[in-house]
Amino acid sequence: MVPFTLPRCRALGLHVVNPGPVCKWANSACSRFCYARNSVRRWRHTKNRVNGRSYMAEAIQRDAARWMLWAPYHFSGYSRVRVASRFEPFNTREDIEQVRSWVVGCPNTLFWIVTRSWIDPTIRALVQDRIMVEPNARVLGSIDRLTTQDQYDGLVADGWSTMGVWTRRRDAAHPFNPQAIKCQKTFDRVKGACKTCSRGCFADKRTDVHLLLHS
Repeated sequence: MVPFTLPRCRALGLHVVNPGPVCKWANSACSRFCYARNSVRRWRHTKNRVNGRSYMAEAIQRDAARWMLWAPYHFSGYSRVRVASRFEPFNTREDIEQVRSWVVGCPNTLFWIVTRSWIDPTIRALVQDRIMVEPNARVLGSIDRLTTQDQYDGLVADGWSTMGVWTRRRDAAHPFNPQAIKCQKTFDRVKGACKTCSRGCFADKRTDVHLLLHS
C-alpha cells in the first residue's frame, strides 16, 4: 500500500486528486476563463522558504508523480472526491481506466469529474462507456464561449451534464439553457459549498451548471 493521503481544497470543501499538467483538449478560451489556470498563475510565485521552490510547482510535480499510483483504498471513507480540480483528467485511455478503477472500487464515493475530452469522439465514447455508466460518477462536459449549439445539443443527446463559464456579469444568461443551475460557490461566494450541494454538479440527473468568472 502506498501511504498517500488526499489533499483537500478549502475553496471546494472537498478532497481532490489531480493529474499532471496536461490539458490535451484545451482551446483558446481556456487561457482566459479556466479557474485552474488562473490559480496556477496567481500562486506560482509563492515560495517554499526551505528550498526556495514554488509551492505550486511542487504540488504539480507531486500530482503528476502520484496520478497513476492512487488506488481505490485511498478514497475509502470519503463521501465526495473531486477528480482534477486542475488540468484534464482524461488525456489518454490509461487515464480513463485509472479513474474507472477508483469509481468502481469505491461505490459509496461520489466522484466529481469535469472534462473537455468530449471534443474527441474516441475518448468521448470511452468516457461514456467506462465512466458515465457508473452510478457514483458525476461527469460534466466543460463548455465555453467557443462551444457551438450543435456541440451542446450533441452532449445533451448523449446524456452529458455540462459546466461552463462565460463572463463576470451576474445577470448574464446561460447561452444554451436559461434554466441552468447557477453555482452558489461562484455566484454567491460560498466557500466549501461543493461539500454539500446536491442541485448542480452532484445531481443524479442531467443538468447544466453556470459558473461566474471570478479572480
